[in-house]
Amino acid sequence: MSTRREFLKQTSLIAAGTLIANNSFAINFLSKPKVVILGAGLAGLAAGKMLIENGYDVTILEAQNRIGGRVFSHTIDEKDNLVIELGAEWIGESHDRIIALCKELNVELINNQFDDRLIYDNKFFKTHEWSFSPEWNEKYDRIIKDYSKYTEADKMKWIIKQREEISRS
Repeated sequence: MSTRREFLKQTSLIAAGTLIANNSFAINFLSKPKVVILGAGLAGLAAGKMLIENGYDVTILEAQNRIGGRVFSHTIDEKDNLVIELGAEWIGESHDRIIALCKELNVELINNQFDDRLIYDNKFFKTHEWSFSPEWNEKYDRIIKDYSKYTEADKMKWIIKQREEISRS
């Protein structure tokens, strides 16, 4: 029984060998090389974009019912437009490739340091200059208080629970 990692390694080697070989079936009989990408996260989507730009026929397969991989924003309250990040969300100064891709695609990066300041509804708020509704302030305080007591296993259970609730809705 092989692991997922071994499978990906073996299929990558086969694909690379097919592209390198001058007399391979794929090169001789196909007008465009075909590539299948597993996963529609940022890496899969960026790889697909680059391959398409270089003349490949690309198919991206995704197991989830959405694209984005670990990047996962969920609106908890439509009325107050409250969004929670359940996955990857931060792009740091050292993330050169992601920053370059965002610039190429004209994707705006917003400084969203929650404890420091808030940008909401095109307005900038310094620390302690902003607030949610009274009900959401209470919920937020409870979440922060409970979260500080969570073990790593508790945090993972909470995230999984949130994702299951979202997928049911």
